[in-house]
Amino acid sequence: MRGAIYHFDGWTINYDFLTASKGDECLSIAPKEMDALIYLIESDGSMVYREDIILQVWGKLIPTDHALDNMIYKIRSKLKTSALKTVNKRGYYVKGGYIVSCDE
Repeated sequence: MRGAIYHFDGWTINYDFLTASKGDECLSIAPKEMDALIYLIESDGSMVYREDIILQVWGKLIPTDHALDNMIYKIRSKLKTSALKTVNKRGYYVKGGYIVSCDE
């Protein structure tokens, strides 16, 4: 969502600038990683099916499941978070993400 600032597991996520910040730490987030993270945050704690994440992030280009797994791993590693949860063989959800502000 353009102009939105999100809060997730202590991180402030800026969609427009592709950054995540926490205290003095500021990280760059790759565009597809950001799209997946925001899609999960906006799901408001509901489980999102793997296929839905793939369609949202990659559109008609269907990557392997391995590409999605790697991307989720990268997000978890960068943010050092355990709040991005896996539902085995089904999908993912986040605990505690929400929109802080939105400039529309």
